[in-house]
Amino acid sequence: MKKSILIGIAGLIVIGALWIYFNQNRDTTFGEVYEDVFSGSDISEVVIEEKLKNKFNSDNEQELNVTRFKEIIEQSSDMKLKESDLPPLTTYEMTIYYTHNGEEKITAIVVGYNNTLQMADGKFYTIETRNHLFEAIYREL
Repeated sequence: MKKSILIGIAGLIVIGALWIYFNQNRDTTFGEVYEDVFSGSDISEVVIEEKLKNKFNSDNEQELNVTRFKEIIEQSSDMKLKESDLPPLTTYEMTIYYTHNGEEKITAIVVGYNNTLQMADGKFYTIETRNHLFEAIYREL
C-alpha cells in the first residue's frame, strides 16, 4: 500500500516536471531571433508603417534606408525576449523585402506599444527589457 502511494506521488512529480519543461516560455534575445530568421539573407528594402495613424493618411509609411535598418537591429539585438501567446498591440509594422537562397521574399516584424512583438517567424514575444526597437522606430518617423 505504501509502495503504491510512493510510486503514484513520484509519477505525479515526473509528470509535473515534464509539463513545466515543455510548457515553459523560452528566453532569448532579439538578435538571436533575428539571426535565426534572416541569416544568409540579403535585405533590399524596409518600409515602416505606423498602424495607429488613420488608414487614409498617406503619411503613415516611410521607406527606411537598409543601412539604418541594420543599425537599428544591431542597437536592439540585446533586448531580452520571452516567447509568448500574447500578440502585439500593433503600433509599427516593418515590411522587409529580402532575398534568401536566390528567392525573393517579403515578411514583417510587428512591434507593439505593449512591449510585445511578432517576428517574421510568426512567433510572439514579450520584451523583458527596454524596448529599443520601438524607440528607434519612433525616432525615425
